Amino acid sequence: MEQPWRSKARARLRRVLNFRNATVPKFNLPLKIPFLAHDTFKNNVQQWISKLIRQTNLGAAFRNVGACNALFPSKHRLRDQVTEQLRRWLKHHLFPNDDRILENFETFFEEQWRQHKEQQRHQPRLTHRLIKHLLSALPDNYIIHNEDHANAHLMIYCPNIYNQAAFNTWMDKKTFLLLDKTPQDVKEDMERQTPPSVRRHYKKLLDYTKPIPYGYIMMKRKKQWLKGRTIIAYSNTCVGRLLRVAALALQQMLKNTWPHHFGNIATPQLWQEVHELFRANEDKPERELTFLNHDLVGFFNRIPQADIIQSVRYLIAEFSKNNNDILLIDPYSKLNPVHSGTSTHSIKSNMTKLNVQHIVDIIQFSFDACAFTAIGEVFRQTCGTSMGNQISPILSTCAIVATEITWLRLFGQHVASAHLADQLWIRRYVDNRAIIVDKDVLHNNPHIWQLASLHFYKKPVQLEDEDCDDFLGFCINANNRQVSYNLHPQAWRYRLPQSAGSWKLRLSGYHSRRHMIESTVFPPDLAQQQLQALDDLYGNLGFHNLT
Repeated sequence: MEQPWRSKARARLRRVLNFRNATVPKFNLPLKIPFLAHDTFKNNVQQWISKLIRQTNLGAAFRNVGACNALFPSKHRLRDQVTEQLRRWLKHHLFPNDDRILENFETFFEEQWRQHKEQQRHQPRLTHRLIKHLLSALPDNYIIHNEDHANAHLMIYCPNIYNQAAFNTWMDKKTFLLLDKTPQDVKEDMERQTPPSVRRHYKKLLDYTKPIPYGYIMMKRKKQWLKGRTIIAYSNTCVGRLLRVAALALQQMLKNTWPHHFGNIATPQLWQEVHELFRANEDKPERELTFLNHDLVGFFNRIPQADIIQSVRYLIAEFSKNNNDILLIDPYSKLNPVHSGTSTHSIKSNMTKLNVQHIVDIIQFSFDACAFTAIGEVFRQTCGTSMGNQISPILSTCAIVATEITWLRLFGQHVASAHLADQLWIRRYVDNRAIIVDKDVLHNNPHIWQLASLHFYKKPVQLEDEDCDDFLGFCINANNRQVSYNLHPQAWRYRLPQSAGSWKLRLSGYHSRRHMIESTVFPPDLAQQQLQALDDLYGNLGFHNLT
């Protein structure tokens, strides 16, 4: 184009960028400096500028290094940390209180640090200094965070785009209510509105000196970065311990009362069922199996809170028919945190006695009184239950399971009598539902057709066809009777050889993926092919030894 038309195009592009709150790129400005006497001055300047540009081009570093990598701390921080641990170790083992031990350690540490720096000259590693250098090259108001469905993917967001997406997300009036209150006002209201049963029996689980929950978003790529997934962090807040105890109780009650719903199975057993289905159909190549991959839209934020309360009441009523209303809960136990009934022996101080009839009061209290801060404002969620809340997954699950149990009680016996074990498989993992079914059965059996319908669950929860074969990190090809592992080429998904830590730690991801391929990929000959592909991938990442 001629120059006048080019100027008009630039002006229009500038207005578009300003309208989108984006940064207008700077025009090129030549570096003008006086010459010096030596003949190589020009080439030296060009080489120095080229090196400077390469060093400050940090896009590759953020693109390739994910958050799963570790870094070596600074010398000062490491020395303080190791010295403190050494003091505790010496005191524990009753070593003499002699300053010469620490002086000897200082000499030893300096020698080890020298070898550490020497090793980095030959094999560069991720260090605290490198990260500080990366951060110093970014403007202060830029935002570094991950993206939705990619927790290890470090992203650099323009503050205008990120803040606009946060505003669009939290100002959704269908889900959140903006309150004209301060966090202190919210805590005073919560303390005043605490139900008598909660105040009397679970006072030690409430601590109004702690802050109220806070919310943040994870930007969504599929929404063109215009909105994000809401996360409301309840950990270490005034009601976090209370909700944690209630969540553990509901999980145990659901497991005891409705053990046969679609989501009550561990992942290894889930894939074992798929293998058994495919083996049963190996000698029936004429049978056309189809894979239905559905996502529960609105699993957390769209279920009305009244429906959640109703499903919890239903669960409590069913549980109380055959079980004790009193549960002993240890929120710090990883094996068996919930026990039925009371104990006449001494109870550990971290055990909480919970009456299941009080759970509805706890949930209603969390809905009515609990608010959170986000984007400098105070909000309350009016629909659904928030992601990040300790109790939210089990609450949403209760509402979903009630529908599944109703279908199983009405039609489960009919499906079982139809001998469809080798023609139908259905499982749900949180908000992802998977069905493998014979096409003839799907179209000819009205009960299976209802089960596979996108309107199986009550509105506003809707099933959405994912239009892909990916499920829990694997790809299911039902008609070929195959399960394959999704090997992603992006380097940020893996712990790199430049990461800090031992060689065993840096290869931990490789061994985990190898185990998943060996135990899950079907048939076995496909697993061998994928194991070789995994070895090749890690070789390309820079791992020279995989043992």
